[in-house]
Amino acid sequence: MNDAVIKALFDALVRKAGGVDAAAAVFGARFGADQKGTVSKIVAGQLRVPLIGAVALEDAVGEYPITLALGERLNHRAVGGGDLAELAAQSLETVACAHAQMIRAGQHARVR
Repeated sequence: MNDAVIKALFDALVRKAGGVDAAAAVFGARFGADQKGTVSKIVAGQLRVPLIGAVALEDAVGEYPITLALGERLNHRAVGGGDLAELAAQSLETVACAHAQMIRAGQHARVR
C-alpha cells in the first residue's frame, strides 16, 4: 500500500480528533509522555505513520479508515494477486473437467 495513502488517512484522523494537540493528547494517554513533537513530525511528513499510533487515533475518533485500507490488501491478495484472468481460466478448466466427469458417470450408470 502506498505510504501517501496511509499518511492522508492519518492526517484526516488528526483533523477529526481536533488537530495536532488533540492527537498528541491521544498519543500521550496511550503511550505516555508528551507526544506533540512526534505527531507534528508525522503530519509534516518527517516521520512515517506508526501503526500503533494510527490505531490509537482510530480508537479515539471511532472511525477505522487505516484498518479498513489494510484489510483491503487481503481482499486483493485473495483474488490471486490481481491476475483475475488467470483465476477465471483456472476456474473454467476445473468446472469443465467436473462437468465432463459427471457426463461420463451418468453414461456409465445407464449402461449397467
